[in-house]
Amino acid sequence: MKTWKKLVVVIVAGVATIGGVCLTMVEKTDEAIQKTVVAVVNDEDITLGEVNGNLKGLYTTLETQYGSDYLKDSQIQSRVLYERQSMLSSLVQEKLMVLQAEKLGIVPSEDEINTQIDAKMESLKEYLGDKYDEYIETYGESSVKEMFKSSIICEILQDYMTKDLSVSDEEVETYYNENKNDYLNYGSANIKELSFKTEEEAKVASEAIKNGTATFDALYNEYVANVEKAEAEDATDEEKNLPTASDLGKIGYNSTTYETTFMEAVKGITESKGVSEVINYNSKYVILQGDNVVATTEKPLDDELKEEVKEKVLYNKKVDVMTEGLTAWEEEFNAKTYNDKLKEGL
Repeated sequence: MKTWKKLVVVIVAGVATIGGVCLTMVEKTDEAIQKTVVAVVNDEDITLGEVNGNLKGLYTTLETQYGSDYLKDSQIQSRVLYERQSMLSSLVQEKLMVLQAEKLGIVPSEDEINTQIDAKMESLKEYLGDKYDEYIETYGESSVKEMFKSSIICEILQDYMTKDLSVSDEEVETYYNENKNDYLNYGSANIKELSFKTEEEAKVASEAIKNGTATFDALYNEYVANVEKAEAEDATDEEKNLPTASDLGKIGYNSTTYETTFMEAVKGITESKGVSEVINYNSKYVILQGDNVVATTEKPLDDELKEEVKEKVLYNKKVDVMTEGLTAWEEEFNAKTYNDKLKEGL
């Protein structure tokens, strides 16, 4: 079973569609495939049909994108298998948590649960808007309500299991000191770029900037005029290969827009008007200049950050408690999963 990672189990519920095709000795029918048992919890079967029913949205999307034969693609098969494994893990965890809640006697009355289900259905309707009816038609109202019922019980169990957890100031400080890279005021710089088609041209320009026979700004002003020529529809091969320049604007040091090599060059510019070495980036050779450079600094552990760190430490403790619980309940309720059976129909 996969490690329990989220405090709220999210199950996209639905009803499996079972095709009625004559059984042959050559291969399983769709009906037989859907009835394949992929897990057992407390002597209760979980079938592939249940797993697939919860993945209807995915299957609809894949069919829309790739056509009805999408499962013939090996990469899509791998993706579907991964999603089946994830869904099965969620379904098993959900059943274990409901069983434990029942054992502890903390499951609310049907009336209380139905009141909460109704509220969740209203929230879902408000969230989906005009797509609500389509969603209910796809997954079935009873299945959606059953999903909400399980979710409500799981949340109650989670609260019960973790209600006595606390976090000390010492734990907050220890976690902060061990994870300072998670609490940074990321710096930034305004970046301009000189772009060359060949490494040789870029190195010549870089050397000229270093020895003072040219400046980055002068080359920038010269090359920026080449952009229009190089990008013109009727540009000649010579014009297409002209060095160009562009202003990339402010780039934060935590940006994920650019490749690692590029970001390392940006971070390596530690002062305004600083210039990088030549880097090979995006099928071209570039030289960068930074301006208005702001260094990355650690966030001080003030009262506001202490509360943020405290919540993180408490969350981690809750995850540990629930993970430990699920491991024990898996044995207690004799949970068994058969991931190899998830390949049926692929």
